[in-house]
Amino acid sequence: MVTWKNLLYALGGSVFATRKNCVVFLVDNNDVSKQKELLIKKKIIDVIVFGGEAVVSNDIADSLVQK
Repeated sequence: MVTWKNLLYALGGSVFATRKNCVVFLVDNNDVSKQKELLIKKKIIDVIVFGGEAVVSNDIADSLVQK
């Protein structure tokens, strides 16, 4: 997960995603309800946050991995 505001992490994340055959979610650090719905629908349980709390707040990251 990365925010759209720091695309450097998105670029690095896209290389990682290509190598691991996974996806990159862009989040806005405010409303991640659509991303959460997709994670639940697709039964995705592993989440990697690029850039740490400076890019994606811990509250947002935690909300995406809570069931």
